[in-house]
Amino acid sequence: MVCIAAALIAAVLLGSGKPKKQTAKETRRTAVAGYIIRVGRIQIGMAKQVRAIDASYKKFASSPQSLKARVTTYRKAQQTLSDLRDELKLVVPPPDARKLHRLVVRLADENVVMAGVVTSLAAYLPALSAAEAPLAPSVARLRTGIRSSKTARRQAVAFETYAAETGSVASRIERITPPADFAGARAAELRHLQRLAAVAHQIADALRHKQPAQAQKRVADLSKLEADTSVVRAQRVGALAYNARLGKIAETAKEIEVERRRLEKKVPAS
Repeated sequence: MVCIAAALIAAVLLGSGKPKKQTAKETRRTAVAGYIIRVGRIQIGMAKQVRAIDASYKKFASSPQSLKARVTTYRKAQQTLSDLRDELKLVVPPPDARKLHRLVVRLADENVVMAGVVTSLAAYLPALSAAEAPLAPSVARLRTGIRSSKTARRQAVAFETYAAETGSVASRIERITPPADFAGARAAELRHLQRLAAVAHQIADALRHKQPAQAQKRVADLSKLEADTSVVRAQRVGALAYNARLGKIAETAKEIEVERRRLEKKVPAS
């Protein structure tokens, strides 16, 4: 997964140091600078949470089995981000900084949503992996059963066993709630597994009723299904949607930088 820490601009200060004491004749530039310093402090807290999520998520590649244990940590970080986002929304910007404020709040919203997606993935991926675990052994048992069986009846038993095991995996996956971006991938996998189970049942029925031609036809159908790439394509769509979220965050961050620079140049000092 692409990291998300770099997508968050931690601070958008126009200058460094503390804002000057405000007076009745406070300049527009000072008002904007004071607003941005206040917002920047909140954003620094948000950046800390995003970095913590990112650093933990990077460990997934080297230690996938540990991802499930981090769900609670991700949820806490997500809640903290949400609280800081709400605090950010309460800040009243000076007139010159209203556009900047809208962008900063949008960025905060996008990071809260992204944290939720990562939290959901942290719960979903290990559960999905566990549900899918019986598939490879099931295929191996089917192949062994076909090779070792001397009669059509025994081969039918091998296909029925495979159908039952595949259907059981589909039922397990159906009980897992996916992140929104990967709902299509889960649906595609469910359809695929259910079709595999149905065709395997048909093969078993044909073998039991001594219909070799029908059984052979269904075996060909099963081979085509096993080679089908619809699940992989659906997973790619989910990954692209995930990356699109990251892209939106990066675009918002760029807009913030552009607006910050505009204010720095255009807001009068008097």
